[in-house]
Amino acid sequence: PGCAPGSSLGKEAELAGLLSGILVCCPQQAVYVGWSLGGQLAIELAIHAPQRVLAVVTVCSNPSFVAADDWPGMGADAFSQFRSGVQCDPVTALQRFDTLQVKGATQPRQLLRQLRRLRQPASAELLAGLGWLQMLDQRDLLATLQQPQLHLLAARDALVPSAVGKFITSRLGGASSGQVKVLQRSCHLAPLDAPVELAQEIYGFLTTTG
Repeated sequence: PGCAPGSSLGKEAELAGLLSGILVCCPQQAVYVGWSLGGQLAIELAIHAPQRVLAVVTVCSNPSFVAADDWPGMGADAFSQFRSGVQCDPVTALQRFDTLQVKGATQPRQLLRQLRRLRQPASAELLAGLGWLQMLDQRDLLATLQQPQLHLLAARDALVPSAVGKFITSRLGGASSGQVKVLQRSCHLAPLDAPVELAQEIYGFLTTTG
């Protein structure tokens, strides 16, 4: 949010407005690949505009980012502390967050430098995004998706545990068009850390699902 055309919503950022902004920018039909929070947004698009979404691929994304008693994720207290840190001292909070994102990478220092070159200043959209991470719980929605879906997790992810894969599988309801796979040599930043492996998995999924 705040980095893509049509999604700069300012202080009044709302999820419905963001989804509408994404659809305005995209073809009438497309495969949506979403990383981290983007994976949850892709699922929301598939639910609310099914005629526009041909397939969904989530990358290092958790349908319920904040942990529950029966679901792995970031602890509620840790999430609240991070959100408060972003409000009070966004520079320091985001630096710590970047360190977590590169944890487990093959070349963490190089990846961290790359990430910080791409880093956008903290904005109202960032706080809205954290609100969506805290609010969205899509566990029961997975089995209702009409589209083929692939959920790619990273074995070395310090933010979205790869163990969530078996829980996602249990919620797919045995749908033949639903798959879960783990990128064995990647951290949370899979698009930067393991781009070739990521592309191969997506290509294979789209090929087998037609």
